[in-house]
Amino acid sequence: MFRDKIDSTANLIFGPEDSKEKSRWIEYWQAGKNRYKYYLEQLRRIMQTDFIQARVLDLGCGAGGLDSLLGDRCLQYVGIDYKMHILLLTPPSDHAGFVQGNGISLPFPDSSFDYIFALDVLEHLSEGVSWQKEFMKEIRRVLSPLGIAMLSTPNFWYPYDAHSRTYCSQFMPVSAADKYIGRRNPDFIKDTNLSETFTCCAPAGSGK
Repeated sequence: MFRDKIDSTANLIFGPEDSKEKSRWIEYWQAGKNRYKYYLEQLRRIMQTDFIQARVLDLGCGAGGLDSLLGDRCLQYVGIDYKMHILLLTPPSDHAGFVQGNGISLPFPDSSFDYIFALDVLEHLSEGVSWQKEFMKEIRRVLSPLGIAMLSTPNFWYPYDAHSRTYCSQFMPVSAADKYIGRRNPDFIKDTNLSETFTCCAPAGSGK
């Protein structure tokens, strides 16, 4: 079921023909659970963690993965992502909820979560430092006083940008980077542009 959803979405983005970029896109979203597993292992290496009865927020949750690793141990799991067409890949769950939104204006009250994960999200905020500051303020606002936030980002000074598969685009202004990436890797832009066609802000994750 999950692979069928990935394949149909990939066809919508890249067309029915096979391509290297399409294959990479499918592989990336299939491997999401393994990435979460790795980060959880690193967290447990440095501190004792217990998600029992915890409230967990997954910023930039993508197609899910963390929810299945936590199982029904946590009291509440909420995944939020900007891309509705990716949220629609999330499997149905009795213990998890998925919402379309952005990280600089979270639709949650203060101190709502005990754990917050934002893995490889910070660098995607299109307005740069100003949005990154708002993003961090929102994390602090919705995190409980004794809560834990785990963030990860790529090495900024490494010249290769693995997301767009281009060199040095992360050093450019957004408008210049978009033009450069559009020439070097136009298929990458297709996934970004598709997000703009999904304007519904209703919760996803119902297995639709």
